[in-house]
Formats: sequence, structure tokens, C-alpha cells
Amino acid sequence: MTDNELQIIIDEVSKNICNCLEDVVKSYLETHLENRIVMHNDSPFVETLTVDEFAKAFKLSKPIAYEIVNKEDFPSFKVGRSIRIDKRLVSDWVARQLATKKGVS
Repeated sequence: MTDNELQIIIDEVSKNICNCLEDVVKSYLETHLENRIVMHNDSPFVETLTVDEFAKAFKLSKPIAYEIVNKEDFPSFKVGRSIRIDKRLVSDWVARQLATKKGVS
């Protein structure tokens, strides 16, 4: 077997491995995300809070609430120009902040 033939076989095996891994990852993510939605909520829709609702729930001023909501790791997203907060993930975020002793300021 020549070096060129060997390289062709190696390339083909690598391609097959990558395709298999891609399929496994896609399948895992689909299952994981589907289970996550079902575990947290019987509806596929995310329950959200507005920034005002978040501020009231946590007894924060609006400026502090906006400061927190705009943090990169905070579970919020925009719908048009409005900010929405993923209600399911807020408690996880707060727990992470407390675990790292950063607080929420």
C-alpha cells in the first residue's frame, strides 16, 4: 500500500468518525433540550418576566435591575426592543452568584 492510498483511507475514516460524532451530538442536544423543556414546563414556551416584574420580585430598583439583566451571563433575551427574563433560569443564576460569592451587584 502506498502512502497516498493510506492517506485516502485515513481521510475517509476521519470523515466517517466526524459524521458519526456530529450525529451523536445532534441527537444528544435534541433529547437534552426536549427533556429540559418538559421537565421545567409542560408547555414548549418559556415563561418570562419583564425587567419591572424582576425588579419587584427581587425588591430591586429599576437601575439595579437593568444593570443585572444586562450582564452577559444573565438569562435574558430581547423581543424587539423589550427585554425578557427566562423565569426558569433566574434561580439557577442567583444560586451560581451566591456559590461564587460574587453576590448579585
